[in-house]
Amino acid sequence: VNALLAGVFHCLLCDNVNVLLTSGSIVRKLCVCVPVRMLAISEDLLVHMLAGLERHLMSNESGVAENAAVAIGFLAETDGADIHLYKPESLHPHLKELVNGLVRLMQTSMKTVLQAAAGALVRVLRGPHGENLLQKMIVPYKPAETIFGLWTTKAAVAVPDEELPLETKSFIQNLIAGLLVALNCGNPAIGAEAAEVLCIWAGIPNPAWSRLLGQEESIVVRILSGTVKLLHVQDVAAARNAVILLHCFTLDERGQAFLSLMEPSDLKFFLKGLR
Repeated sequence: VNALLAGVFHCLLCDNVNVLLTSGSIVRKLCVCVPVRMLAISEDLLVHMLAGLERHLMSNESGVAENAAVAIGFLAETDGADIHLYKPESLHPHLKELVNGLVRLMQTSMKTVLQAAAGALVRVLRGPHGENLLQKMIVPYKPAETIFGLWTTKAAVAVPDEELPLETKSFIQNLIAGLLVALNCGNPAIGAEAAEVLCIWAGIPNPAWSRLLGQEESIVVRILSGTVKLLHVQDVAAARNAVILLHCFTLDERGQAFLSLMEPSDLKFFLKGLR
């Protein structure tokens, strides 16, 4: 079985679109039907599979990218993912690349692909391990300074905004862009998942939340506008996540300031939704 899986994972890295579609479809079905078995493979095989899925997320062929997103989502929510997927240090770089790939994929006009990507992203980031992963991607830290690795002379501190690496800035911009597409796509289920990701972001200690509120005024207002729309849908998860996210804005002075920038018509819509 492992030899067969190794062959399939090798095909994930092929250049032929038909082979990519076929191998990606096989991996998708395996992750949907037997996700526990897929997580139980050796760490080396798991690395090969994740590397292949990373590449599929970047494919111009929508079917290839959608297969990869669905597979990732099922793996992330499977029992044992905390041990087999999040715990091994060797998989952390791949998890970060998968998250990067998903947020880029969310910037699409194709609803099926957007739904797969948003669903996978919220499943990867849900829970303490996912929240920790998102925190590391939004708030990189300067390592602690020590003498001979024994005595700490300076504790680890978050990299300030003005010193953020380009990689972090790019990720935050792509994440917000993808979440805006999902929030305003007109599908309550997709909007609910985008709002949940924003709630996860809000739950991370500062400066994470400040990096969202530090975006351009028009961007934050668009996030608020998309969130308010979710208050008026029948989807319970969408309305719940929207209320939680709006509550997070009220707890912060900068968030309150953005709420005050809403147009009178939007504010009326907001209050009507709360009622």
